[in-house]
Amino acid sequence: MSPTLPHIDQIVIILLFGVVGAKLADLFDLPIIIPLLFSGFLLGPEGLGLFDPTSLGLSLATLATLLIPLILFNEGLHIGISSLNRFRRPVFLLATVGVVVTMLGVGVIAYYVLGMSLISSLLLGAILAATDPGAVHAIAKSLGIEEKISTIVEGESAFNDASSIVLTTVLLGAALGEGLQVGAALMEFVWLFFGGIILGGFFAMVAATLIKTFEVQVYAVSFSLAIFLVVFSTAEALGFSGITAVVAAAIIFGNELRSEGFRITERNRVYEFWRHILFLAQSIIFLVLGAGISYSVFAAGWLEALIIVVALFFVARPAAVFVSTLRYGDLSRRERWFVSWVGAKGAISAALASLVVGAGIPGAMRIFNIVLVAVVVSLLIVSFTAGRMALRTLDMEKSPPIMDEYFKVLSEYTTIRDGILEFDQRFQDREMDVETLRDMREEFKQTMMDLEEIIKFFEENQEDQQNHLE
Repeated sequence: MSPTLPHIDQIVIILLFGVVGAKLADLFDLPIIIPLLFSGFLLGPEGLGLFDPTSLGLSLATLATLLIPLILFNEGLHIGISSLNRFRRPVFLLATVGVVVTMLGVGVIAYYVLGMSLISSLLLGAILAATDPGAVHAIAKSLGIEEKISTIVEGESAFNDASSIVLTTVLLGAALGEGLQVGAALMEFVWLFFGGIILGGFFAMVAATLIKTFEVQVYAVSFSLAIFLVVFSTAEALGFSGITAVVAAAIIFGNELRSEGFRITERNRVYEFWRHILFLAQSIIFLVLGAGISYSVFAAGWLEALIIVVALFFVARPAAVFVSTLRYGDLSRRERWFVSWVGAKGAISAALASLVVGAGIPGAMRIFNIVLVAVVVSLLIVSFTAGRMALRTLDMEKSPPIMDEYFKVLSEYTTIRDGILEFDQRFQDREMDVETLRDMREEFKQTMMDLEEIIKFFEENQEDQQNHLE
């Protein structure tokens, strides 16, 4: 094993392998989390020994607290209020009732099959009830699934963390001898969940109104970062859920960005900024999670973890989805199976398990070992099988590579065309001089012509492509 590198070199490695992971994910059509996990393990203490999170003072619990809200804010920016409103019932029930059902399902298996104590069994279930927002978002994006399903799975992952955290906190208190008070737990959940939503929504609406009133849309990126920081810190200070607060703020602010008060370029700058934040947050979290994998953890918990993973995929998670959507007729049975299948576990669960170890309750390391192995295994299973599951349950047809390329080119052409229209509008509003407009048009002229030729080629051969699809 090589000696651990200096701190600055380790930070460079995080950034470098984040880029490499993204490239590999794009090259092999994988969610980015897979190459990041493997890279983290390869570079970590059990691999080459070049990267050790503990030497940087980075614990997974701390990172999850800091970075998961950033991932969720980016995710919330792209969730339409109209879409969320249409599917609010399954999202809310999955984020609340679904978490409780998952906890009970895993708890029963842990109690009767693994022989764990009742509190430890329920604690394990509560920790594994949350779906990972970073993983779910990456998988949903890579599959390109329809709006209904993507809104439900991403909305659930954005809001169910609060439920999982409340349940874990209550059960951890019971394990430490503080007693189990259901009424108090319910009130705490209402305070955390709905308080965060109201606070986040209020701050986002105030910020959007101020931006439009004073016509400072050009500073939308700075305002988005300020909204995140103010909302999260205020929510945590008031005892609300910072996670639900930033999700609500992002949804409100994201919808304001898509209104007539903001230009396309201003909106895209915000999206681009938060895409970079998402990339950094995912790179750090999953590289650190991969570096934390050790042979000793797998040796101690692999069998029990596999039992729990089987229970999650085939008992607890399906039961949670089917119970939560029992009276929701817009989801078919096959769609429910898909929603059940892509509920990957991730950094939130691993971070909560770290908190349990820190509390020092009996059997804490057993819970941690099971959770860490279950998280890694579930991420691998979902990442490698979600595409096939989508083809079988959502009636999706996999496009051949040539059609994928066509849609990429068409998207690029549309983006450039919209940009040119934006330049024209700025010129008409006297925000751009004629020389700058001419230079910008000239810069993109050849690119537009090249893309038009490619699109023309695709469309002239559309019949052959359709035969390929069939």
